[in-house]
Amino acid sequence: GNVKVTKPINVVNSEIAIRLPSILIDGRDYKIEIVAKQGFDEYVCDPSRLDWKVDDESVAVITGGVLKGLKNGVTKIYGRLGDFEVSANVTVEIPEAGVMPVYRQFPADWDLKQLGGTDLQISEYGSGMKFTYTGNGSSRGAYLSANSQVKVYGLPEKLRIRINPGNSTVKKVAISIANALGSRNPSLAFINSELPKNEVSVIDLPLDNWMDTDDIGCYPLTIYSLRLDMGVSEKGTHYEILVPGFEAVYGEDAGIASAVVGKEILVYPNPVNSGRFTVNVPENSGWCSVSLFNSAGMMVQSGIYEGYSFSVAAGDLQSGLYYVRVQTDNDIYVSKIIIN
Repeated sequence: GNVKVTKPINVVNSEIAIRLPSILIDGRDYKIEIVAKQGFDEYVCDPSRLDWKVDDESVAVITGGVLKGLKNGVTKIYGRLGDFEVSANVTVEIPEAGVMPVYRQFPADWDLKQLGGTDLQISEYGSGMKFTYTGNGSSRGAYLSANSQVKVYGLPEKLRIRINPGNSTVKKVAISIANALGSRNPSLAFINSELPKNEVSVIDLPLDNWMDTDDIGCYPLTIYSLRLDMGVSEKGTHYEILVPGFEAVYGEDAGIASAVVGKEILVYPNPVNSGRFTVNVPENSGWCSVSLFNSAGMMVQSGIYEGYSFSVAAGDLQSGLYYVRVQTDNDIYVSKIIIN
């Protein structure tokens, strides 16, 4: 009649595999995707039916077939169902802040290309870069591009660029990007209209317009180039384009565990392992004073900085807990930070 029963079964003599042999996760829960093949048919299996083991349970754990990252690192997972065993490599990358630079370290191998100008140079600037070049009076097909293969950290939901073209005419800002499933977009545009001159434009690029950001198999992302389509430039004139931020933006479920946030200020990473940390302040903050105090309340370091994002050296300080005091023209922020 209308009686219905649901009962799990085992499909014998089938091939069982994890869909992703290499898994990149952050702090969110991920239900491990198990696929069984029987002839030409394919079944999605319940991962809770398998017995799971994790090599390093300080990095990740599995409960009921759900994988969760605990701290940054790599490990391997194994699942067994009867005579079948599956395994996968797991990398955990939990973002240190809701917004982070696209590159962990500024690339040294930029391949620069240009048409409609000469003497193109690139240098690190804030959490982005600075372009300088000389105009040649031409606008036909004018562009500049910076090419370097950069793996984007973690699982961002969108990318963000903060750009001030100065006196340059910038008509389009785009990147060449690929995901881990092999989908590549050679010209994913941040914007297709001319940028206002001599002011900072903040442009977000949602990635769900190009790929399924809910599918962790799409990650990691790799950026191959940043390209600016240009207008006419005056011959012999020096131009400067500032990109104070080229950044990845993460969602609330990313498990952000080590950012220090106060109003619109951001101090990261926390803990500090590299001897330097980054401070992001609200736009139009002007000059900022950054002071560090030890746990006894004694000031051990201070400095003056300019810009929306800047790096602070802390390599001479002993390991321990410190207080960071950031004073802008409009406000004062105090946060705790740990230096390893």
